[in-house]
Amino acid sequence: MIITHKDSCRACGACIAECPNTVLAADADGVPAFVHPERCIECGRCMARCPEGIIRINDLPYRKFASLDPALAVTPAQMDLFLAGKRSCRSFLPGQISEEDLKALLNAAQAAPTAMNSLEKGFIVIQNQLTISRIRDAVIKASRSLYFLFLALSRAPLKYFLPKETATFFVRARWDYFTLIQSAKEGNDHLFYHAPALVLFTGIAKDPMGKDNALFAMSNFMMAASSRGIGTCINGFTSAWPSLLARYVKVPRLYRVYGVLTAGYERNPFTRTIYRKDPSVLRV
Repeated sequence: MIITHKDSCRACGACIAECPNTVLAADADGVPAFVHPERCIECGRCMARCPEGIIRINDLPYRKFASLDPALAVTPAQMDLFLAGKRSCRSFLPGQISEEDLKALLNAAQAAPTAMNSLEKGFIVIQNQLTISRIRDAVIKASRSLYFLFLALSRAPLKYFLPKETATFFVRARWDYFTLIQSAKEGNDHLFYHAPALVLFTGIAKDPMGKDNALFAMSNFMMAASSRGIGTCINGFTSAWPSLLARYVKVPRLYRVYGVLTAGYERNPFTRTIYRKDPSVLRV
């Protein structure tokens, strides 16, 4: 940890204010000094904040800290429209995602935040169609038990003992699972919709933030994919069975699958946003 070109430091204090663990403090001249280096989590925030670019943290490569160009910033109107137009995709073109695009999406996922800058997240990309087919068959088979559970919970007398919103959820889940199972009997792929790839997002199972780390990464992946004409769909049917997935792909030791996406180039892009109710907000 060093401050290069100390004579260039403005003593603005931005790096000190930014540090989450009070690693830095001002010396007699107002220049930052590393007073508690043992606390550093190498988040790089001080390096990114410094207007002079004179802070270096251990092995963090400064060349990877790209300058932010205000001219390329997304406007609020663009962001609002982008998010309103982001939809799940169930119609894919044949052919795999290019290596260039896939690398860009995984880099975007890696850029997602993690608790304490742990970077504890991992990705499993499945493009082998035989493996995807085996996972599809196993998930559909396992889902039959959930269908009968939702069927019972959505009918009298059990539904009358549940809150209205919960009972409504079970009704929707019942028909979701019914359609999944029935379509498989008819030879249709209502699970993955013939997507060319599955992407699994993993986090450390014992880490209280492991699931959050994985799902933040999945969100980044989806947003980046949408900007490149790549469709994705969160597959809750499959992510409900992490131990089943571990039979077909090698999940790293200590890790667990928390999110599953289907992914591929969109066949029929949306041309309009979709209506959403106003948010329910509790102000305190």
